[in-house]
Amino acid sequence: MTRNTALFGTSALLDDFMAAIHTFVPRSQIRCVVHPATFPSGAGTGVDAIVCWTLGPFNLQFDVEIKLDAAAPRALTPSSKGSKEIIPVVIARYLSPVDRRRIMSEGSSYWDSTGNVLIQHAEPLIRIEREGAQRSPEPTEREDRLESLKGRGAARVVEYLLTSGSTTGPRDLVRSMHFPDFDDPDSVGVATASRVLTLLREENFCEPTGGGAIVVKDRTALARRLIEDYSFVRSNRAKRYFSPMGREGALTTLRSKGISAAVTGLQGAAEYLVGKDMRPTLPPNDLWLYAADARQVEQVAQLEFAPRDGDIYVADAPWMFDTHNYYPAPVGHRAYPWRIAFDLMSRDGRHAQAGEDLLAELVRTAR
Repeated sequence: MTRNTALFGTSALLDDFMAAIHTFVPRSQIRCVVHPATFPSGAGTGVDAIVCWTLGPFNLQFDVEIKLDAAAPRALTPSSKGSKEIIPVVIARYLSPVDRRRIMSEGSSYWDSTGNVLIQHAEPLIRIEREGAQRSPEPTEREDRLESLKGRGAARVVEYLLTSGSTTGPRDLVRSMHFPDFDDPDSVGVATASRVLTLLREENFCEPTGGGAIVVKDRTALARRLIEDYSFVRSNRAKRYFSPMGREGALTTLRSKGISAAVTGLQGAAEYLVGKDMRPTLPPNDLWLYAADARQVEQVAQLEFAPRDGDIYVADAPWMFDTHNYYPAPVGHRAYPWRIAFDLMSRDGRHAQAGEDLLAELVRTAR
């Protein structure tokens, strides 16, 4: 019946897809379903079925690729993506956020049986999008692969790649970062590094090297990809405070007493740029800190918890100050510039713009 007819579940998936299509496309608009067995030259097209869709004066068609293994390489031919009449669509039991992002970036559409749907087309302009499950409903079949970069471990691997531009593999990356491979929530072991690198390769952020060295294609694109998932506040569990000393008074006190606290955010960007004889793009209006001991910072800077309107953020990050356990270590009292950039980019408005400006400078001067 289809190209995958020998594989159990293929026909059922197509039937479920058709039932789902009828919930947002009137039945009268769907004219027919054609299977590859009737194609004049169906072999090698990568298409499992064609669904014809009449939308006003437009005669469109879904080129359906059925993926029983969502991780397998895509089979649809480039020609199917270049036609004004064709909407390439991948259907599966479940498509992870990584799979969906990759399919969308290729200009294709998708559907899975948990309810994740994206039907996109340029002419006529069509965009139908619905969200379903974010985790596989069949854990026994779920692959052990990373689906986002929101964790601190992922951010640290990306920071290393932004700094160095390349690595020979996960073991050498862990060794270069001086990370031990043990079960610690703040450590980055070989397994974590490998999963992050696999995700970045799958999403095409690395140069094709035949499975050898990992070389970053585009530092700007990689930083922007990270901040789709990463957040300075959420990923680092930063809390918001107010100090009767004010921001400047609190920072001066911490530094005069030798407290291990690394500045990031607008203040960190300003200090980095001034050190390069450059003018900061925006003056700081808040203070973001990574602390070796958040409780100690609270006490010394007389911080009062103010979740709604505090202008000082403190992230408890002892791992950042252990030079045997983290690469790169803070520069004096300032976080490493790449991290400052994506900390800022993970927020909105003026912070995001300052992050973009700092990122542009770091990319310009990167080795």
